[in-house]
Amino acid sequence: MQDLSPSQFEIMNFIWESPEGVTIPDVLAHINSNRKDKLKRSTVQVQMNRLEDKGWISHRKIGNTYLFKSVEKRSKALAKVTQDMKSRVFGGSIKELVKCLFDHSSNTESEITEVENLLKEYKKGRS
Repeated sequence: MQDLSPSQFEIMNFIWESPEGVTIPDVLAHINSNRKDKLKRSTVQVQMNRLEDKGWISHRKIGNTYLFKSVEKRSKALAKVTQDMKSRVFGGSIKELVKCLFDHSSNTESEITEVENLLKEYKKGRS
């Protein structure tokens, strides 16, 4: 699976929220509902074609309508993206990945506690 642009991630997030599938008009309406500068149908169609070329989505034709679905569930797709980033950007080091996230984000005490709890649960499951 190839990298995604921010606008392609926006489309994918909408597709993941709609497991039954989406049409280009569905995506256009969703994206334009959150924008001042409205996109044209052709722009969304190009992005959908690129997502399909990159292996993120597939489509099937129902009558004259194309229904698009994600090739993989959100969690599995994001795990692949994260593993790729960990490998390519952080030399395979989860420590460096997490350190970067903490060093360059504003984390609340609540979020830090949640991460600590996740680590405790992970350690329990490993022992």
